[in-house]
Amino acid sequence: MHSHRPIQPFDALTAVRELFHVSFWLARTYARGTKPDAALAFDADALPKTAAIPKRAVDYLLKLKTELRERDEKLSAVLADKSALNEELKRLRGGGRGEEGERGSA
Repeated sequence: MHSHRPIQPFDALTAVRELFHVSFWLARTYARGTKPDAALAFDADALPKTAAIPKRAVDYLLKLKTELRERDEKLSAVLADKSALNEELKRLRGGGRGEEGERGSA
């Protein structure tokens, strides 16, 4: 169930067919309004046809994923540095005001 093997077309079709049957039963049994027609049946021909994805496209997408992850890591580091600098600026500015306030009241 958690493998990286491609799902076989027969297994996918079986899963979708059973999902249809469960959904149909739920709708027929628990629907408050109009219920689906009893003659409604699963039609495998109504499913969209899929095309194989070229390996070149998969490789390109994996490369993009890696590049984006690296950019995200760099951006996170830059944002962390920015946050640290902002905190230091707040501390320094806050300290300066406190000293001026103390001088002004003396």
